[in-house]
Amino acid sequence: MNYHACTKGDVQNWQLWNRQGFFPGLDESEAQFVARIDYCLHLKKNLDFAEIPVLFENKNELSPHLLQEAWSVTEKLYGIYPQWVLVCCSNYQLMPWHGGCAWIFKTSDSAPLAAFIQLRGSFYKRSNYLGIYNRTEIVTHELAHIGRMAYPESKFEELFAYQTSKKWWRQALGPIVESARESVFFIITLSALVGVDLFLFISLEYLDFWHLFIWLHSIPFLLITLAGVRLAYRHYTYKKCLYKLNLLLEDKKKAKHLLYRLSDAEIVKFSHLSPQAIRTYINNASLKSFRWHFFQAIYLV
Repeated sequence: MNYHACTKGDVQNWQLWNRQGFFPGLDESEAQFVARIDYCLHLKKNLDFAEIPVLFENKNELSPHLLQEAWSVTEKLYGIYPQWVLVCCSNYQLMPWHGGCAWIFKTSDSAPLAAFIQLRGSFYKRSNYLGIYNRTEIVTHELAHIGRMAYPESKFEELFAYQTSKKWWRQALGPIVESARESVFFIITLSALVGVDLFLFISLEYLDFWHLFIWLHSIPFLLITLAGVRLAYRHYTYKKCLYKLNLLLEDKKKAKHLLYRLSDAEIVKFSHLSPQAIRTYINNASLKSFRWHFFQAIYLV
């Protein structure tokens, strides 16, 4: 399908949806995109207690006035002001060390994608938890994930989410873990090492297996080193792509907003292209892709 000039009304609607945090997914058609928007804007009406019980607990929805700061942060960073996102406070299925999470889901294969944020129950009345978690920081972090809900990718996902933090070291080091699987793998590795240490200690065979002891204890440091190198490369690629988009759009704010809407492969690709080559790529892609037709109308016209 080829996309041609869109009407003024189309662009106005797209700009409104884009600011609300709705933009097309990688393989999403225009019809699917519009259906997702309508579904998300009326999420509670489209669900029932059996499907998402955490959404229907009495008096657990966070007041909008407590979310103003979070929306302001995401608007500045990524051009999204997603007032439609429900933020509920409940300990449902949260581990004690979890401050909250974003639920991105489909109730069936044919249902549109949807999302909401769950915070720990104590955040309903307090802004901090355990002296570590801040309510606004968790909300902005999860909103960054929800904006890219139609992007089933992981390479730059946490990098975008941690950019919402006020602390530079979290922005820099927070994305070192790419997924929950990696966290679980690292914890299992450490637990296994503790088990081996206990066994050797009880059996008094440390001296006989000192070489094994040293080799095993180098594994966590190796994993952290590899993850650190990967993170450094991704920060470099991110900044290089942003630099190219700055040259293309001549607007730092719009460049950062468009970068947030790129796929992992596009971020890597654009980091190696000249600004003119990026424009050519977008012009060609906009003829066949609704997603790029949408972005071109908002950011490049």
